[in-house]
Amino acid sequence: MLTIFKGKNGKYGVEEKGKNGFSALQYEADFKEATAQRIADLENSGFPPRDWEATKERQLKEGFKI
Repeated sequence: MLTIFKGKNGKYGVEEKGKNGFSALQYEADFKEATAQRIADLENSGFPPRDWEATKERQLKEGFKI
């Protein structure tokens, strides 16, 4: 399951936390909190976008500023 995190730059990214405590970075901290949360929600859905371009296109249609 993907969750958001706040980076040192004050922006948000998306990561996957493993059972062993390690995290796998999915998206670097380069987004506002709402945008990062929507990315995580899309990736966790039953029909995740196929790549970043599809994710970006979907969010732009929803009114997010990328």
